[in-house]
Amino acid sequence: MYNNAKKKLKQCSLAFLSFILLFLLATFIFHRISLEKEKASLTPMGQQVLVDGHQMNVYVEGNGPETIVVLSGAGIASPILDFKEVSESLSKRYKVVIVERAGYGYSDDSNHSRDVIEVLSETRQALSQANVKGPFIILSHSMASLESLAWQEKYPDEVKTLVGLDWALPASYENLKQNQALITVVFWNSKIGLLRYFPESFYIKNPTLIETERKQYKILAYK
Repeated sequence: MYNNAKKKLKQCSLAFLSFILLFLLATFIFHRISLEKEKASLTPMGQQVLVDGHQMNVYVEGNGPETIVVLSGAGIASPILDFKEVSESLSKRYKVVIVERAGYGYSDDSNHSRDVIEVLSETRQALSQANVKGPFIILSHSMASLESLAWQEKYPDEVKTLVGLDWALPASYENLKQNQALITVVFWNSKIGLLRYFPESFYIKNPTLIETERKQYKILAYK
């Protein structure tokens, strides 16, 4: 009897594992097909510039005498739409520029290192290609504090002021590097397309977006 129960348990476990694998495979296939279809629905906001072999998106609003560069934190699908209220408000007095890093918003992904100095180099190149000149007021959010601090340290003549929104401390970068398990889970969740099963409220945090903007945000989040 014990052996029979053990055998049934093993069979159930194998059946459950098979179901999970088939579910993930089906989700992945559906996700890849959907991504191809959704490309046609993307309506980029901003200017596309070529940086190190990939396209980066630079959004400019307003034409004030001083330039604010907005750098979003990690894991934001659409910096332009997430910071919509901020850019609309500040653009009445300033030129507001939102640089979407590789893999964010309408920018292409990149196989280059995501080290802070590499990311900073791409940001500066994108601004140069878009003909946006400093010195800049850097408005950085969360993990972007690391990029803005490096910017001020390496190129002080380009940075007029640093403004922090819920800044992460430099130690956070080391902690993030050590937490490889979480990074791996997030990576595969993105590749497989599991986000499609989550409610919009999980990843769309800006309640002021109109319906067309929410649709764009969903597509960008899936991408």
